[in-house]
Amino acid sequence: MINLLPPMTKQTYRYARRNRILVHWITAMAACLIGAVLLVAGGYFYLNQQIDSNTKQIAATNRQLNAQDLGKVQKQVATISSNLRLAVQVLSKEILFSELLKQLAKVTPDNVVLTNLTIEQAQGGVDITAQTADYNAATQLQVNLA
Repeated sequence: MINLLPPMTKQTYRYARRNRILVHWITAMAACLIGAVLLVAGGYFYLNQQIDSNTKQIAATNRQLNAQDLGKVQKQVATISSNLRLAVQVLSKEILFSELLKQLAKVTPDNVVLTNLTIEQAQGGVDITAQTADYNAATQLQVNLA
């Protein structure tokens, strides 16, 4: 095909085709730009909504903790903890009376009968009353207990 158009018209057609391609590219770029702006705006809106939701949840949790009187609970926990420490301390220093009775039975001579055993809490002492058949057994019990 032979193009017999004047050079000026040919040039105008060529630039018209280029302009049409450029308009398509500009339209596509504008659509991408609008999509990106919508995406950023949606993300911003979603983040603000999540921040508000978390702020409300934190406030509700704080109100609930204040309603439960956290300070009072902490004082109770401290009291229980100190009582537990005291119990552990007392139990670590306790005298096992079953062991004391076993040792007392070992050192008691044959002719001696224990009639009374008194444990005093105030002074921490033990009073032992015994009956013996003779003087030698009583002396032997005193020596064994010493």
